[in-house]
Amino acid sequence: AAKLEPRPVLICWPESAIFTYPTYDALTKSWDEMTVAGLYDVAAESGVPILIGALVRERVASGGRYRGDCPKCGASRPMEEGPVKCAACGVWMRVGIEISNSALLISPKREVIGRYDKSHLVPFSEQMPFPWVGPIVASYLKVAKVFEFRPGKSRDPWNVAGTTLGATVCYEAADPDISRIFARNGARACVNLSNEGWFRDG
Repeated sequence: AAKLEPRPVLICWPESAIFTYPTYDALTKSWDEMTVAGLYDVAAESGVPILIGALVRERVASGGRYRGDCPKCGASRPMEEGPVKCAACGVWMRVGIEISNSALLISPKREVIGRYDKSHLVPFSEQMPFPWVGPIVASYLKVAKVFEFRPGKSRDPWNVAGTTLGATVCYEAADPDISRIFARNGARACVNLSNEGWFRDG
């Protein structure tokens, strides 16, 4: 696409277009280079920004400390320096990880210059519809916690390709409020990233 004439100013890929997890560290406010190197290479080689859908892993932190999650009972607490055990069951806690269904804007200069996390999540497949449903399902499946995506909050448009853009993911295109908020914040257009492969036959 980058070699077409006239030359494109933005290359868009669909939702969840890659099978790796770009990883963001909320404590250091930086991307794990190993997890985004391939995306950087594509943008640098094309010479234009790319907008791509990906499932983003984020190491959760607040107040200058990582959040620790117990893999056995699901309890969470701020982690001090070094490993810490869960006070409830004595199991070593892990750095908390949250996953979002995201759109990433990658610059040819090898950097992430924009990120939008899907905010209207699909009930049951991306998020439990009510807070009390999760513990019931977890108990039935005999797991500490049911996996859920983290919903996004930002509606800040990006300056790219000579204009200002917003992004939506998959069925968010059916919710005009998201695009309206982007427009009120200055976006002149919204790009929808969708992967219809989820609905393939068979």
